Amino acid sequence: MKQMDKKDLSKKAKIWFEKAKEWLKRTKEALKKLELKKKYELFKEKLPEDKKARTIILADIVLVVLLIFTLLLVGCKNLLTGGKKQKEEKMDKLAEVAVTEDDCKVCTVLKQNVEAEYLNSCIDFWNEFKEANGEVKGSENGWAAAVEYHIKKVAGQVITQAQISKKYEISPSTLGKRYKDLKIS
Repeated sequence: MKQMDKKDLSKKAKIWFEKAKEWLKRTKEALKKLELKKKYELFKEKLPEDKKARTIILADIVLVVLLIFTLLLVGCKNLLTGGKKQKEEKMDKLAEVAVTEDDCKVCTVLKQNVEAEYLNSCIDFWNEFKEANGEVKGSENGWAAAVEYHIKKVAGQVITQAQISKKYEISPSTLGKRYKDLKIS
């Protein structure tokens, strides 16, 4: 497995872990609200005496457990389909973008990701940079992210490297390195 894949998996694992903690917190809150422990204690008290009360309390406990499982399943479904929805949106945008054969790979990535109001500035800046520096090496996503970050900073928009790097699925350190390369030139 490549090093990049391990980093991506690590980031995804952290996100999943945070989501799981959030769902666990919600589940604990639901348990507190439904007072499952009190119902269980009542169940234990009534166990030898009243069969009807025991059945009602047991049914309540089963409903609470089913509610908890439902919450967990919905949460897992949201976690599993969240990334799929983002990929579908990206594919829709890719279909909308007019990419020509003359476009370089970085320009194509910019067209897929940058908002319309910044797109021309980003492409112009990239073309000037490429003309001044010749052929550049590195991932298209890294360069495109750095260009977008630079243009938005120049425009006075409050944006972080973490936000842009997440959008382009690269590490913030890659973005920082490419941004530094852009500024030096």
